[in-house]
Amino acid sequence: MNLARHMRRRGAEVRILSAQSSGPGHFPRKPPSREAYEAVVAELAQDGIKTLAVPSHPLHYLLDGRPMRHAVEELLDHHPIDALLGWWHEAAFLPRLLAERGVLFAMNAAASYALVFPAEKRWRRPFEALRARYLVRPPLRRAAVVFVRSAFTRDEIARLAGVPDGKVRLVPCGIDRRFGEIRKMEVDGPPRILYFGRLSHEKGIFDAITALGRLSRIGRRDWRLRVAGWGDVERVLAHARAHGVHDRLDLLGPLARPALVDELARAELVLLPSYSESFGLANAEAQAAGVAIVAYRAGAVPEVVVDQDTGWLVPTGDVLALSEAIWNALENPEERHRRGEAGRRHVLEHFSWDGAAAATLEGLEEARGHPAE
Repeated sequence: MNLARHMRRRGAEVRILSAQSSGPGHFPRKPPSREAYEAVVAELAQDGIKTLAVPSHPLHYLLDGRPMRHAVEELLDHHPIDALLGWWHEAAFLPRLLAERGVLFAMNAAASYALVFPAEKRWRRPFEALRARYLVRPPLRRAAVVFVRSAFTRDEIARLAGVPDGKVRLVPCGIDRRFGEIRKMEVDGPPRILYFGRLSHEKGIFDAITALGRLSRIGRRDWRLRVAGWGDVERVLAHARAHGVHDRLDLLGPLARPALVDELARAELVLLPSYSESFGLANAEAQAAGVAIVAYRAGAVPEVVVDQDTGWLVPTGDVLALSEAIWNALENPEERHRRGEAGRRHVLEHFSWDGAAAATLEGLEEARGHPAE
């Protein structure tokens, strides 16, 4: 949405074809929330962006590319299009149609593809192998240009999908400027450590609790862990009890943007030990707010968090090193503050939606006239 808005502000005519999907896990599929969708449509309309709703496939979300192809075909019958930028499996059935109509086809690779392509024992994971082979790999390989958020994703799609480096343009994600406007607030009581994101092993919430449990056992108990997100809350609580830190854990649930801004204004440290990131938006948002990071050196995280300058990065999965980094951050408030301010400068300088829009439009323009392989 932010990319579309800033491309429009740079003079491009932008239309969004939105797959009306409730995601996996529902059969028969439930319709999405009309109220939430209409609010987004109204917001985009203020920037002159038209949004067309594409119905979901009745059987499965991975088949949403079928109604998307039909919607694109109808649009092309009535409206000229210079380029189409696909995002995920919804673009799987578009390359041939667009080639026939003379429309540039591009892809935005915005995921961690190691989770999509089964690396070993494919015969044991036939569904994942078929999805990768027929829905994920083809649009990436047939696109004239593929935009990636990080060098990590560039290397992933080269290795897993066979996308040649010459097709790829590195365009980092932008950050909502409101995070950069956050000013730190004094809070009575122990330092607040903030985790925000999905409550899952992959995002590192259980490693975060384990590391803090170790600090508690060696006498460092002057902190509170504020957890904002969605997922298996009961499992998180059980893990906190097992490590003796449930009395210093605050479960906030999913937070809307204003509430997250308020939490970041009061946080002394952000703890995000994710196991895989194609960019790491939460890391960038926290740094824009002036909060130092403790995280794993996983995926694209080192491209967003500068170790020893804007945060502390440790080897992925090393919970002992994670606890030592948290200890160092809590022991050195001046250094914590310095890294937080360095993070704010780093993010505001390198990650803007206007810059992402400019680079995307430039990449589309360069790719015009160069047919995909």
